[in-house]
Amino acid sequence: VYDLARRLWHRRIGLYAALILFAILQFPLKVKSAQIDASLCFLTTLGLYGLLRHLLLGPRWRWYYVGWFAMGIGVITKGVGFLPLFILLPYCFCRFRSWRKLSRFRASWWQWTLGPVFFLAAISLWFIPMILLG
Repeated sequence: VYDLARRLWHRRIGLYAALILFAILQFPLKVKSAQIDASLCFLTTLGLYGLLRHLLLGPRWRWYYVGWFAMGIGVITKGVGFLPLFILLPYCFCRFRSWRKLSRFRASWWQWTLGPVFFLAAISLWFIPMILLG
């Protein structure tokens, strides 16, 4: 959260964002307890970070693929790890409207479709052994 806010705006905003996150009571309580919610929070945040780092500050294809892979592991963790994908809806709308703040880069179709491949590869880490052992 700090790093993304720092890159999008500046260091002080990044610090404020991190402090606000830690000020939310549920965040440090869930992180300290031994529940899967903290792992899911990390994976969805990493997925969102990877997508935003690529879409807003890009092109950063490695972060794009890391984001998709983290979302796949998030789906294995608790099922809702796909939620960062909803960031693609306003991104596509803004691209369609030619919003000037978005980074402009050209990419081939296979670079974009490789993201879902990483997503499915992460899910297959759990799904294939389950099928083979089941």
